[in-house]
Amino acid sequence: MSNSNVKHSLRFPQALGSTDYGLIISQEGYLKGIWVPDHLYDEPVPTPLAELCIRNYGVDPNAPEPQATLRNIH
Repeated sequence: MSNSNVKHSLRFPQALGSTDYGLIISQEGYLKGIWVPDHLYDEPVPTPLAELCIRNYGVDPNAPEPQATLRNIH
């Protein structure tokens, strides 16, 4: 599949459902952030997503204090 088939004009929030989360990952593979639906902002990140972040990036999105990491997925 070529990149021209993947790129289109759909915006990030438009690509997600009302209960979907999105990972923001740099081109180097670093986790930069997690997009959270507005109505779920005060809720814990779901366990499967939290486990993915812990396993691949060493960051627990449900930790009481923000955590910094330089670990990438590669």
